[in-house]
Amino acid sequence: MKKGIYLLLLTGSTLTASATQPDTLSFLRLGLTNELRQAEWQNPALYGEAYMQSFTELKAQMTYQKMNRAFLQQQGNGIFHPQVEVTTFVNTGKAWSTWGGASYLNGLNRNILWNSISDYQRLRPYVLADTLGGDTRTERYSFYGGYAQRAGRWKLGAGIHYRASQEYRDIDPRMRSIVSDLNAKLGASYRIGNYQLGAATLLNIYKQSCSVDFYKEAGVVPEYLMTGLASCYQRFSGDNRNLNYKGHAHQILLNLIPISETGWFTNLDLKREKYRQTIVSLNHLPLTTQTIESGKLEAGWRQTSAQFTAFRMVFNGYRRIGKEHVAGGAENAGYPVIHTLAMYKEHYANIFLQALYGKKGLSYWQMSGQGGMECLKMNYAYPGRNLRTRHAYGKLSGILGTRVGKRWSLTTRMDVLYKKGITSSIDLPYANMPEEFREMARENYAFLKADQTHLQLTARADYLIDKALRSLFIQAGGGKLFTSADRHQTLLDLTLGTTF
Repeated sequence: MKKGIYLLLLTGSTLTASATQPDTLSFLRLGLTNELRQAEWQNPALYGEAYMQSFTELKAQMTYQKMNRAFLQQQGNGIFHPQVEVTTFVNTGKAWSTWGGASYLNGLNRNILWNSISDYQRLRPYVLADTLGGDTRTERYSFYGGYAQRAGRWKLGAGIHYRASQEYRDIDPRMRSIVSDLNAKLGASYRIGNYQLGAATLLNIYKQSCSVDFYKEAGVVPEYLMTGLASCYQRFSGDNRNLNYKGHAHQILLNLIPISETGWFTNLDLKREKYRQTIVSLNHLPLTTQTIESGKLEAGWRQTSAQFTAFRMVFNGYRRIGKEHVAGGAENAGYPVIHTLAMYKEHYANIFLQALYGKKGLSYWQMSGQGGMECLKMNYAYPGRNLRTRHAYGKLSGILGTRVGKRWSLTTRMDVLYKKGITSSIDLPYANMPEEFREMARENYAFLKADQTHLQLTARADYLIDKALRSLFIQAGGGKLFTSADRHQTLLDLTLGTTF
C-alpha cells in the first residue's frame, strides 16, 4: 500500500549526460531533469551514454525517519539507516562504456507490528505476523555492474544487480529473514533519424526464508498467516513459524527518445511478478501464490539546451491477484493441495501531468509543477472485505544553484506536495474480527484515506580540489510530512563523499 502512496515523493538521484563541469555535479544530482531520464536509463544500452565523463564517487550516508504514530503498522514508525556506497562509471569516448558499484547498509527499523518478514511491500498481503513486534536490525549488501557497446546505428548493453540482506530481532519474538534478489538486464537501441528506438528485458529471481522463535515459553504468541484486509489463514496460523518465498519476474521496456537536445519522447514499462509462499515445517506446503502485473507509460516533449523546457503525461498502475491453496488431510507427512481459490485482488492507478522550465549557466534554476489523481482498490472475496481510496494531488519543486568563488558550488532544492482525499470507504466484518485485528485495520485505513502535506528541503555543497576534477561534497536534507489523521513524520538525511 505504501508503495503507491509514496510513488510521487520519489525523485532521481543520479548525474545526467550534460555533466561536463565538476561544479555542476551537485546541480545535476538534485536536478529535476533526472526525473525525465529515469525510464530510459533502465535500458542498459541507453544508460551506457548517460555520462559524458568518467567518474568514481565514494560516499557515506545516514537516513533517519521518525513518526509520532506508524503510517502502516507493518512498516513501523521510524528508521535509522547508515550506509556506505561506491559508484564508478567509465566512458572511453570511443565505442564502449562500463559501470559498477557496491553498497553496504547496517541499520535499525523501529516498532514494526503485524509483520515478521522482509520486503513487506513486495510480498504483502501474504506475510507472517504477530501482535508483539518490535525493533528489527537490518543488514544489506548490494552489487551491480553493466557494459554498453556502440556499433554503427546500434547500441547494445547488459547489466546485473544482486542484493543480499538479512533482518532480525534479538528479543522475543525473534524474527529472522534472509533475502537473495538477482536482476539481469539485456538492452538494445537503434538510431532512426533524430531518434533512438530502444528495447530491453529484465529477469528477476527472488528468494526469502523467514522464521520466528521464542526463547521464553511464557511469552509465546500466535503467528498469523495474513491473507489481506486483516484476514488470516486460520487453519495453519499459530505454530507454523517457518516460511519460504520464491518468486520470479519478467520486465519489458520500450523507448523512443531524441538524440538531439530537442524532441518528443515516450517510454513503456511492463512487468509481471509471481511469488509463492510455502510452510517449511509442513513439507513445504504451498500456501499462497500471487501475481503482480504493473505498467507505466509516459510521453512528452523536452528541450535540454541552456533554456530547459519540458512537459510530460505519465500513467502507471498495477494489479495484484492473490490465490490461496486449499489443503486436504495429512498424507505421508504432507498435505495435498486439492483446490485453489482467487481470494485477494488489488488495483492501483495513478495519472499526472508535469511541466518543467529552467535555465543553465554559472547560476542555474529549474521549476516543476505537476498535478494528478490516484486510486486504490482492495477486495477480499469471502467473507467480503473492501477498501477504496481516491486522492487528487499537486506538487511544486524548485532548484537553485550557483558558484561561490572558484572552488565552491552550492545547490538547493525544495519540494512541496499536497494530497487531498476525494472519496474513501471500507467494509470489513468487524463483528467477527478479534479486537487487535479491528484496531490494526482502523489504524492503516486512517492513514490511507488521509490528506497529506509533504515539505522537503535539500542542500548540497561541492568543493573542487584540483584541476583533475577531484572534489569533496556534503549534502543535507530534511522534511516533514503532515496528515489529517493526526500523524506526522520527520525525515533527516546527511551524506558526505568525494568524487574523482
